[in-house]
Amino acid sequence: MKKLLILAALISFHTFTFGQGMMLWGNTPATLITSAAFGGPMPPRISPATTYYFGLFIAPYGTPAPLPGFAGINDPNWQNVVSYTMNNSSAAGAGRLQNPGTTIISGYAPGETVSFVIRGWHSSAGADWETARLSVTPFNYGQSELGFFPLGGGALPSWNAFGVVNEPYAKQIGGFVIGVPEPSSMALIGLGAVACFLFRRTTRD
Repeated sequence: MKKLLILAALISFHTFTFGQGMMLWGNTPATLITSAAFGGPMPPRISPATTYYFGLFIAPYGTPAPLPGFAGINDPNWQNVVSYTMNNSSAAGAGRLQNPGTTIISGYAPGETVSFVIRGWHSSAGADWETARLSVTPFNYGQSELGFFPLGGGALPSWNAFGVVNEPYAKQIGGFVIGVPEPSSMALIGLGAVACFLFRRTTRD
């Protein structure tokens, strides 16, 4: 009997060690994602639905945050785990992630602390980060601050990436800004460019 108990304990320990950790990522009204749109109110909530994709990026605890702009786009230390689109089905949905839920983090055991960031980019750049990173610029994607906490799984509760906890052992993140003009602002920019072109031609004539 004693041998069976020891064997069961070893199996449980092995399963825990090599199991997959879990975390939640769903933002709240206090952690909305906004856009630094030209010519619009600051800061407007990201909208409409499916205009932006969002990716959760994981790295070993202690890994420095990827640099913003081009410098951090190809950082090999950060693994893209999952992507979501925006949800704007109602006024309360603007700035919120669509269908947030529990994410399984492969390669990390429950209880293991990981670092994470969330990136968002315009859907025109691609539906996944491997595609999007080839066409995004420093001005049309956004990146959250660095967060970290122990993963859930088994008997351990799962933390939510978004929140207000900022302790030595755990840090959640808030909302962040994506510097992409809204479609209406893009149209205004286009009209301005056409006007400048026509003015230049008229001046030459």
